[in-house]
Amino acid sequence: MGRIKVLQILTRLEAGGSAANTLACARRLGDGFESFLACGIVEKGLEEPAGDLKLIRLPHLKRSISLWEDVRAFFEILDLLRREKPDIVHTHTSKAGFLGRWAAFLYKRSCRKSCVVIHTPHGHVFYGYFGPLKSWLFTLLERCTSRFTDKLVALSQGERTESLARAIGTPSQWTIIASGVRIPMDEEMAQLRAQGRALREKLGLPEDSLVIGTVARLEPVKGVETLVRAAPLILQQSPTVRFLLVGDGSQRARLQGLSVSLGLHEQIIFLGHQDNALAAMAAMDIYVQPSLNEGLGRTLIEAALLDLASAASDVCGIRDIVLDGQTGILVKPADAADLAQAVGRLAADATLRRLFGRAARAHVMAPDENGLARFSERAMLEKLSRLYLSSRKRS
Repeated sequence: MGRIKVLQILTRLEAGGSAANTLACARRLGDGFESFLACGIVEKGLEEPAGDLKLIRLPHLKRSISLWEDVRAFFEILDLLRREKPDIVHTHTSKAGFLGRWAAFLYKRSCRKSCVVIHTPHGHVFYGYFGPLKSWLFTLLERCTSRFTDKLVALSQGERTESLARAIGTPSQWTIIASGVRIPMDEEMAQLRAQGRALREKLGLPEDSLVIGTVARLEPVKGVETLVRAAPLILQQSPTVRFLLVGDGSQRARLQGLSVSLGLHEQIIFLGHQDNALAAMAAMDIYVQPSLNEGLGRTLIEAALLDLASAASDVCGIRDIVLDGQTGILVKPADAADLAQAVGRLAADATLRRLFGRAARAHVMAPDENGLARFSERAMLEKLSRLYLSSRKRS
């Protein structure tokens, strides 16, 4: 039996969890698979991470909705399927998932070819992104498209549960494969901590200050505005804390303006995008994830690896990582007062921070059914390989 040919389709290759997940899936599956990745826009600087992976550009595949561009992207994908004849089509994120699965449906019907169709939404868009009408429309489209999808992959139990509640797929279609991260070795962990200390010195942070931080795209759904608005309340309880915001996005200028209007331009540091976000996280004492929606929250896993206690929104997949009152504190999304209370509690109690941080690391490192750290990249790839093999046998 030859190698299984897998086509991964992603809307946009950019800095973020879905792209990191997809790249790992495409590059590191093993000798039994031949993988290649098709995507629309490739963010500047990310061409090289693809390495020796066969990367195919789809010029008209874009995140924004445009009937003309979307139709052209659909036929680009259909032509690619006819040319490459993959055994498995694995789509990622909403736009690529919708166009890619419909193209696979037509390909199978028109060319009478057999291929397994798998989709990973990387979270859902049922809330936190759009207004009620758009959310309803996207739910309806997902419900229809799931009917000719062989397997649906959720990043978390929360994503699976909330999708099934909206009649997206059936229980037998869904499987849970967490978006795994690479586990740093002890030597690398020591280096990261040294880099974190060096960053604090470079930024001129006082030795006695607590650093509260987040790593996120500065987009509305990440809820970073809630953290900025919570900052004055946190400072009332702990005047020496500083805030470190790592990441970039369309809201950066607005959030910087908000911090100035609140008189926090010295307390809040906008660090921008960092190639080594883990080193920046190592400079933090408390990690915050204020998202309005989150399929899983890979940075929460990385924070746990650094023994950081977290305060995070009680939404979707975050509950799989942050166990409320055990590894961190869950708060109401978009509630600055609730977030400030949780962070203030952690800031005031060093013993609690250490307790939660150690428990968080133990939780994400606990072995899964294959004996691998449950949120590791190796665990993710092992489960995905088994899904591909079992799905291929049933097709």
